[in-house]
Amino acid sequence: IALDEPSCSEDLSSIVLHDDSSVSGTRRLRNIAATSRRSLFFGKDKAEMLARLTLLKDEVQKPVPMFELESHWTNIVGDNLLKQMNELCQCFLKMQEVGYMRDVDPRRVFLNYPELYLHNSKFWKKAVLPMLQTS
Repeated sequence: IALDEPSCSEDLSSIVLHDDSSVSGTRRLRNIAATSRRSLFFGKDKAEMLARLTLLKDEVQKPVPMFELESHWTNIVGDNLLKQMNELCQCFLKMQEVGYMRDVDPRRVFLNYPELYLHNSKFWKKAVLPMLQTS
């Protein structure tokens, strides 16, 4: 049986065609090929296709959680920065207790981090905060 269009579906030579006088042979083959292509991309049966579409619809229509904003940026930046610096200082002191870096004075290493934090917060208050308030 010669087909008049290329097909990416399975081999159609094994399909037995019944004689239907209302539909021509070419049209029947096109219909079978189109059905085969659909099943290639969408699954073998209608129930499986509907199940996939329902899952996709449920995924798309999930409620999006609302995010809460902090009342002030220093609640995030200040707490995290101080926490990280204190953890780093504690780790450094533990390393010195074990015997590493004993020649380094921790007071000199961690001397100015409160100062750095102060200047950083001043910068944010004077430069970034006004810009955010006007936008």
